[in-house]
Amino acid sequence: MSTNRLWYRGSSDFHVHLSDFHVFKALESLDLSSNGIAGFVQNKAGNERLSWPSSLDVLDLSYNSLRNDTISSFSDLKCLKQLNLRSNELEGYLNISELYALTKLEMLDLSENQIKGFVVNQGWSKLNKLEQLCLQGIIFGW
Repeated sequence: MSTNRLWYRGSSDFHVHLSDFHVFKALESLDLSSNGIAGFVQNKAGNERLSWPSSLDVLDLSYNSLRNDTISSFSDLKCLKQLNLRSNELEGYLNISELYALTKLEMLDLSENQIKGFVVNQGWSKLNKLEQLCLQGIIFGW
């Protein structure tokens, strides 16, 4: 399929099966906002592990129900330039080391979550293309 942009609306509080998007090999932009998504299921097709489309460079997951443990789901998105996680259920101290693989990331929106701070290690420098970090409504705590 030659679709490069997809907007998806599902029911609330569910897990997205990544195999649903596997047929869209050239997909560049995926809008899954406002779906109540709670997580992702990585399926297998034979011996092949199905994950995000490899050409994806914009992923909008704003206004869902994603928690801290879903951050690891994005490590395969090597081409990703924009990741919007605004208004989810991210909370406490967020370990962003799983995002270090996203070396092309230019925009990360974590606004309107209950994040108190970040667990950061030496890998932070791998995100050297990051131009915009949105933290609107975040109140950092001790």
